[in-house]
Amino acid sequence: MPRPADPSRCPITPSSTSRGGLHLHGRKDHAVQVGGVNVYPDRIAARLREHPLVADCVVRLDSCLAEPRLKAFAIPAPGAEPQRLAAELEAWCRSAFPAPERPVRIDCGPALPVSELGKLTDWEAAA
Repeated sequence: MPRPADPSRCPITPSSTSRGGLHLHGRKDHAVQVGGVNVYPDRIAARLREHPLVADCVVRLDSCLAEPRLKAFAIPAPGAEPQRLAAELEAWCRSAFPAPERPVRIDCGPALPVSELGKLTDWEAAA
């Protein structure tokens, strides 16, 4: 693979090991593979936030599925009915996104899932 002219544009963050090897730390562009396609969860979350019923959301790779697909967690906008939000977003996503970018599961709640330290974290399916 040719070396990019500008190292800051390299999508993977490498570093040297003590034995002269190369260690890859992950993608700087936060892309994930879904059906052989590079998908950018942050970009999809930004599009979901444009929906009038969404106050905020986060999109992640769903690790519970046999094939990698996306899932979303959305906070309803003020005045939006949480019960309707997931169904409304699922229908909107079918027309707004190609299949690899479309979340296959949308969970809703009053706040984004965070860890004890206040950092965004993964979530389980709503019961």
